[in-house]
Amino acid sequence: LQGIDPVSKRCHFIAHGIGWGVYKRDPANAKNQISLINPTCGYGANMGIIEFYVSSLPGGSLRSKDVLMSICNDNTTVDCNHILGHMLLVDTEGNLTKALEVCKIFQDKQRRHFCLAGAFMENETATNLVSHGYLPESFLNFPARIDEIEKLCRSYDGEEAAACWKEIAHAAFFKFNQDPKAIFNFCDTAQTKEGAVLCKLHSIPEIVPAENFDLVSLKYMCTLEKNYTFERNCYSTIIGSALHSIPKNEIDKVVKFCLTLDGELSDICFAHIGSILKIREFGRVEIQEICQTVPLKFRSKCLSGNINSPQSVGKGID
Repeated sequence: LQGIDPVSKRCHFIAHGIGWGVYKRDPANAKNQISLINPTCGYGANMGIIEFYVSSLPGGSLRSKDVLMSICNDNTTVDCNHILGHMLLVDTEGNLTKALEVCKIFQDKQRRHFCLAGAFMENETATNLVSHGYLPESFLNFPARIDEIEKLCRSYDGEEAAACWKEIAHAAFFKFNQDPKAIFNFCDTAQTKEGAVLCKLHSIPEIVPAENFDLVSLKYMCTLEKNYTFERNCYSTIIGSALHSIPKNEIDKVVKFCLTLDGELSDICFAHIGSILKIREFGRVEIQEICQTVPLKFRSKCLSGNINSPQSVGKGID
């Protein structure tokens, strides 16, 4: 499909639809499929299954700790917690305070963060709230609501502030016409450093497909902030957002990007290729074929997919 229609490269929400179909075909096996289905396109299909599974539960039951833990646990990625945050806001009929409180059931900091961010994203984009009739369709024009969303984010501190500023990146992308410098400048007005960094990094998975995955032309984004840790995480997010979506025949774009990096950054970049292709369930032979196109000195990194680095990888449109 991506070879026929370039628009489908922004495939996260298309993959949601694939998840809906999987659930409808075999509802009894839905919970197993959440952790088994191919995670291509930023775990979109996994999220689609969760959306339909949660909608099948009796009203209010999602707020039970046992139910939450049975859906998102050690067998699922943190993206599972993100979609739970979305659905918790629907389950509470748009009551953000209640949804955020339920998210705090998760003791693991990363899982809790993804749940909080999911609730804030649903409050911002309102897709599910509108489809359930809790908000009018005018709320779908979320870029026009950026002032109220910004005011909301500034009313929080700590982990709630960080999660809110992370998700405001979606509105900022449209508000500032996809301009990375303008988006980053806006993010820097956040009242917490963590919120500013998350806002900038989370805007990247919006920017990359909008520029048709021309990664080399986007490299400059990562030097807008003169900080090596940010630069490294920025490159990783660019790589991850591309590799989780593009088809096999365009992976050469990532290879060309990796070749523009120096030192450990290039090692990390080539290791990402192998690591994410494994996550996407590419076969061993396919990975070997792709890594054969990589310069010899980086080939072992590509084949092993071993990333000995603390940074996280950007995946998709969370």
